[in-house]
Amino acid sequence: MGTSVSGPLTLHAADVQHLRASTVSGALTVDLERAPATVVARTVSGDVVIRVPAATGYQLTAKSVSGRVDAGGERLVRRPGKVEGVLRGGDGAVRIEAQTVSGDVTLLHAAAPGHEAQDASPSLLKQP
Repeated sequence: MGTSVSGPLTLHAADVQHLRASTVSGALTVDLERAPATVVARTVSGDVVIRVPAATGYQLTAKSVSGRVDAGGERLVRRPGKVEGVLRGGDGAVRIEAQTVSGDVTLLHAAAPGHEAQDASPSLLKQP
């Protein structure tokens, strides 16, 4: 479990089955090395970025009041007042619940061996 009141929180999980993390004001970044896992990530004001191992399936249940939700290039559609829903890829080995009031939710895949890694820095993930 990880918690921050004011400031970013970055968690690198080599071998975890259940992870719960939250911030009040700050970005939340979770980097998973292995699947399966269950991740619950919540922040009031900040982005949530989760990176799963290359070629790992996921089920992302996400909600954002004023941000975007994106997983593997697929984006949830904004409804009046919020973005909310489920995005799935592959076998769903990693189950993720992510919620933010003011921020984006982004799911990334780590690079396969021999390929350049994706940067999960929330400041670099912002889209114009």
